[in-house]
Amino acid sequence: MGKKIRGDTQYNNEKPVSYWKFLKFTAPYCWNGINCCQRLILLSSLTLLVVYNLLKLLATIVLKSIVDQLAVGDVNYYYIGAFCLLEFFIEICNSLKTLSFVFVESKLQTELAAKVFNHVLNLSMKFHIARETGKILRCLQRGATSVPLVLRTLLFSFGPVILQIMFVMTYLSLKYELYYPMIVLGTVIIYIIFTIFASEWRSQIQRNINANDNKFSQKATDALFNFETVKYFNAEDHETKRCSAAFYEFRKEKVRMHASLVLLNTGQQVCIILGTSIALCLIAYEIYLGNKKVGDFVLMQGFISQIYTPLQAIGVYYDTIKQAIIDIEGVFGLLNEKLEIEDKQNAVKLDHCKGEIEFKNVDFGYSLEYPLVLKNINFKLSPGKTIGIVGKTGCGKSTLVRLLYRFYDVTNGSILLDGYDIKTLSQSSLRRHIAIVPQDCSLFNDTLGYNIAYGSAWDPKFDMNSKHTIDKIKWSAHQAQLDSFTEKLHEGYQTMVGEKGIRLSGGERQRVAIARAILKQPSILCFDEATSSLDSLTEKQIQNSLDMVSRNRTTIIIAHRLSTIMKADEIIVLKDGCIIERGTHKLLLEINGYYAQLWAEQERECTNEDNN
Repeated sequence: MGKKIRGDTQYNNEKPVSYWKFLKFTAPYCWNGINCCQRLILLSSLTLLVVYNLLKLLATIVLKSIVDQLAVGDVNYYYIGAFCLLEFFIEICNSLKTLSFVFVESKLQTELAAKVFNHVLNLSMKFHIARETGKILRCLQRGATSVPLVLRTLLFSFGPVILQIMFVMTYLSLKYELYYPMIVLGTVIIYIIFTIFASEWRSQIQRNINANDNKFSQKATDALFNFETVKYFNAEDHETKRCSAAFYEFRKEKVRMHASLVLLNTGQQVCIILGTSIALCLIAYEIYLGNKKVGDFVLMQGFISQIYTPLQAIGVYYDTIKQAIIDIEGVFGLLNEKLEIEDKQNAVKLDHCKGEIEFKNVDFGYSLEYPLVLKNINFKLSPGKTIGIVGKTGCGKSTLVRLLYRFYDVTNGSILLDGYDIKTLSQSSLRRHIAIVPQDCSLFNDTLGYNIAYGSAWDPKFDMNSKHTIDKIKWSAHQAQLDSFTEKLHEGYQTMVGEKGIRLSGGERQRVAIARAILKQPSILCFDEATSSLDSLTEKQIQNSLDMVSRNRTTIIIAHRLSTIMKADEIIVLKDGCIIERGTHKLLLEINGYYAQLWAEQERECTNEDNN
């Protein structure tokens, strides 16, 4: 099946994001993603920003008056007191505007991360089979911070520069000759043009950094997830070399980025020094001629500092925004992934389920380019009955359960649950009534109790620490014959099971999976070769648990070992995606067909094992 899935889907949707697309996404999101109180806080931050810049302008004007009076031998202590008070309020406004935005920033970051993570979880099985976990995690980490970072940079870095330019240009145009504001404006324009061109060049380096960062993260994650395989094949040094090579490429691009920053800062300083020198030389010459006062030199220098000092960092601000937009390309790539399986607009919520299942003329293929996996599948399973599905590896057994869960949609035909086509049901209500015990039970790296209680995670009222939940955990553990094992553990249900349940044996993991399925209280139970990887003694113990929990429930048993489905009400035999035989165990043996051959093969294997 792996060859039928495209492995580069997440790369195809990760494209450069334009400023317009970024703003189109962030503008409404930044406003709609916060509540009324946070909107007021954001507006207060903007108000403080304007007041902050007006106070800076006013403080420079007051300082000019103080210097002019000192130049003629006079002093005005009221002006000095007003200047000091203005400086105090400037710092207060600066601190408050930053502090107030922190509350909004954290909310936006949380909402964006939750939105993207939820979207990824809801993507199709095709995407998750082909995904690269390390890359997705890095995209989420970088992308979740990018929108608040851009907003902060625009408001509190670019914002003050733009406001100062507007205020200073207006004042200079009204009080001084026109060439002074033109010198300031010309310097700013040249500075910005140079910064944009240099930053665009640096943005490609940043993309290379992100790509190499993704590669390193993916290789490291892959090695850690498969650490047993690494140790089995003495490949520690090999994996270290792979990760080191990827990290070296990442660091090489980082060095290029630092070198380009030096060039950027040098060019910016040249622009600022030239503009400052011309403006101050002109005002100094006019003071020499007697046309201006010493206070005018102080005012001009103060205005230039107010503009050029933050302007020196505008390259960093612009670079920050560019990097944030590049970082969010991964998020846009994830959001652009289509939800292949979606609920219809008026999807039916199935509150109660009897458990009647019917496959009608079902054809299915994972891809149009490859042959069908299932062909003309027809069977009906009455409520409370058990059906066994057998066949050689690759015949489509597990695919039937995936289609029932609606992880994929059928190519032709339909699947009915209680008379409803499952395409007309909401996915959440459909899956609410089905539970599965898989062959490879993967557990969360949490407590034993949490993994059992996960069967109730669908419930909005689910509370892991409530007495009701704890009682349900113990009950389901007893039903799965897991309580005797749990009583031997020092920490009981609080025992950590490790990643994927690695601290538990295969049989213990299977019992946890059974307990989890029982806790869900489903109408339909699916056992996907749940005992095929266990030894004979453990298999018999697990089989007893399965027989107990499947009573009065519609049950689908996908079996490799035919002994596990001998008591099934009906057995379906698959070969090359088609049903070739069906009936009870006794009837199929009497027919002496394909099923009888499989039974005979397993009988011989068991005999050989006993002899050995």
